[in-house]
Amino acid sequence: MHDTASYWDRYAQGMKEQTPQEAVKNAFGWCQYPGHGPGDELLGDPMSTLELGFGHGNAVAALAAKGIDATGIDVSPAQYEQALARWGHLTGAHFAQTDAADYLASAERQWEAVYSIWGALWFTDPDILLPLIRNRLRQLGEVGDYGHASHFNNAPQSTRSLTPSPAHAGVNPI
Repeated sequence: MHDTASYWDRYAQGMKEQTPQEAVKNAFGWCQYPGHGPGDELLGDPMSTLELGFGHGNAVAALAAKGIDATGIDVSPAQYEQALARWGHLTGAHFAQTDAADYLASAERQWEAVYSIWGALWFTDPDILLPLIRNRLRQLGEVGDYGHASHFNNAPQSTRSLTPSPAHAGVNPI
């Protein structure tokens, strides 16, 4: 398998099905152990969010159910179709099938929080992706790859410090 979208399409086939209630309850799995770690409180109290690599779309759905304008992008056509079929009816839940860097480069809006649970922040060159995120992140917003923040410790300082200061204890701003 040589392209990223095909890899994630194949990954989607092996994902365990959950009820919608379970999926929303467990949407923010920042680590590999179910039920461990914080929830969406790490994002603060945003009015708008962007998830880079939404998978099944559970986190987007959980935020939209709280009244947040939640957008998710994923490179996988299979993940997109599954998320849209399951969560597309929710007001405030928006899904797009596209590459993260391409999407951020062409987006005309900004978000208060940008996050990636197991998505693009892991698999895209931070020298490319982080400046694009910075351009789409509202002032004082948060960006985080909470599951693997140490991945960015070697990124240039100009791309690690996207926010003026950590807004929440435990958040490792990049």
